[in-house]
Amino acid sequence: MHRVKVKLRDNPAFSDYELRYRPRFVEKSLETRVQDRVVSSLVFEIDENPMGLVVETGTPAAATEDRWLLPTHLSFPITSVAMLPEGDDFVARIVLFIAARDTDGKRSDLVRQMHEIRVPAASYEAAQSKDFGIDTQLLMESGRYKISIALLDPLTRQVSYRTISTAVHPGK
Repeated sequence: MHRVKVKLRDNPAFSDYELRYRPRFVEKSLETRVQDRVVSSLVFEIDENPMGLVVETGTPAAATEDRWLLPTHLSFPITSVAMLPEGDDFVARIVLFIAARDTDGKRSDLVRQMHEIRVPAASYEAAQSKDFGIDTQLLMESGRYKISIALLDPLTRQVSYRTISTAVHPGK
């Protein structure tokens, strides 16, 4: 939390002025700012993808009578994340944020997932030309959705945002 104090110069020209300001503000963390942007991108287009994040969805499968599992594959070049030596491996840690909104405006909770990328030192050079993939299942009701995803590399503070539209069992 930061405190703010504002004073006018002691000048007769400012005698009729009244100051109004917030006496304090809270600075948001990087993760909080990313989460806010993921939720915002469900309504407003955000096109920032410096890490080359690719999002693909598969065919939904019934999970219950009224819910479906939407297979989702995320991928990005390994070279887009910072990998540091750790023992006999090179390691990167990333954070994914996912939210969805249907055409009626109903929004899911924001989901946060941490993932670790571990490449043996002997394979590090070969891995530099490959993509890293994450498979996940999104549990959803029937309908048409906008899905927003952010990929954060906390070490470099780099973020990619992707938004896709999809239908989950629209026939019913």
